[in-house]
Amino acid sequence: MRRALVVAVVLLLAGCPSSPADAANDVDRQRGDVLRNEPLYATAARPPVIDLGWVTAGRHDWHRPNSTGALARWQAGADAAVDGRQRVGQALVALRDNGWTVLWARCTPPVPKSGSPSPVARSATPSPSAGSRRPPSPDGFTWHVVGYRIRDRVSYWFELYGVAVPNGSGTLDLYLVAPHHLDNADLFPDRPAGLPSAGTCVERPEPPTTTAVDGTYLEMERHHTAKVASRDPAVR
Repeated sequence: MRRALVVAVVLLLAGCPSSPADAANDVDRQRGDVLRNEPLYATAARPPVIDLGWVTAGRHDWHRPNSTGALARWQAGADAAVDGRQRVGQALVALRDNGWTVLWARCTPPVPKSGSPSPVARSATPSPSAGSRRPPSPDGFTWHVVGYRIRDRVSYWFELYGVAVPNGSGTLDLYLVAPHHLDNADLFPDRPAGLPSAGTCVERPEPPTTTAVDGTYLEMERHHTAKVASRDPAVR
């Protein structure tokens, strides 16, 4: 009895679900199935990892259903910039075809050997926040795209992240997030306008020589805190 009590206290302090009511329910499982069935995952290098989410102690914050999928892993050559852009571009076309709205894109070349950061060229509306929390790779070309989709009156968010290191490795990952059952089902009721086809740095013919940013960054955060005095306008 005493051991069970100690285990319960440890789980509570760790922020893990404290009871079946705090774990995923049928709504979360249904949304997790939507994430799992994203068509791009069908040909992924590895099956996606699905997290159905949970509610922390006190029910003041919760972890939303989300997925992590390795779409591609490859050995990049000297033409890493061209090869990587083509792979990311093809994934982006597939996302658009599957009904996703592209909101924001950032394309970044490797950091010069001098260590000086690449200047930023903004070709569209800048983000109201500092932008993405996922930094570009200093060693390779990085393509980062986010957007959203409404399906059966439920909003979903995607994050496409590709890196190609010249004469090194190439990676392309797709992250998806869905609202938790404690959220409003539609977290994009304002229907933010997306970037047009061929309107991102990913879709331009030449790889980036400086950091290019298009659109407005908006994020459906994976872990949501309900009681926050002031919120970043870029975060849903």
